[in-house]
Amino acid sequence: MTDQNEKHVSPATPEPPSGEIAALRAEVVALTEIVTEMSKRDRQVQSVLTAVNKQTRAIPAQVQAIHQLLARFPPRAVLPTVGGWAVDPTTLLWMVEHVVRQQAELVVECGSGTSTVWLALAVRETGGRVIALEHSEEYRDATQAQLEAHDVADVVDLRHAPLVPTATERGEFSWYDVDTTGLEGIDMLLVDGPPGNTGPLARYPAIPTFAGLLADGATVVVDDVSRKDERVMVDHWLAEQPQLRREEQLGFNTEVLVADSGRLRPSKPDLP
Repeated sequence: MTDQNEKHVSPATPEPPSGEIAALRAEVVALTEIVTEMSKRDRQVQSVLTAVNKQTRAIPAQVQAIHQLLARFPPRAVLPTVGGWAVDPTTLLWMVEHVVRQQAELVVECGSGTSTVWLALAVRETGGRVIALEHSEEYRDATQAQLEAHDVADVVDLRHAPLVPTATERGEFSWYDVDTTGLEGIDMLLVDGPPGNTGPLARYPAIPTFAGLLADGATVVVDDVSRKDERVMVDHWLAEQPQLRREEQLGFNTEVLVADSGRLRPSKPDLP
């Protein structure tokens, strides 16, 4: 007979083979990686949706700006496309009104296109001129054709400026090959080139190159500040040039800086 006081002992559960444990651990690692990647993509989607939402809310203002531009400067030919890669209409409107209001005599533009035409229409009223730098011969020719169609080619010096190694305090960049002789007293500098895909902080050399040439109170209009590189670039400029300050934000993609009294210090060393 079984002793009533004898405790019942369950048989020990055998541990799974080490191979099965290793496989389970591998599955856990794989699932963790999948969850992490899904979380990352979710944040990216949310970021895109936020940007789309901002752009959608800005549509009425953009349409209004286009109407005001057309009323201010009736076109003589078909106008180039606005938006997309080009400077948006609200920024274009701000720039042309600023040029006329401030009677700007010299506008320098890094990159060319739609904005070149509108800036030319503005400086034609002030008796000024636009110097536009374009690294692509194809884009330069297209912009030149637009300037001629709108009868403003005479107020624009549209230069083909290939990208070349350019030395700065922060290293070497691929930037415009530009002769700055005779460019003293820049009233407005538009930084909208070269394309971001030419390298990290592709537009950084703009201030190192033109710092000593900006007029007192000059404005620096920086496009594409919704991109991280442009935001970091502006932070670098502000840290390096104490007389440069933030003035205002135009929409979510453009920022205006101002060079206070006294010229900024030149900071572009010569290449060895």
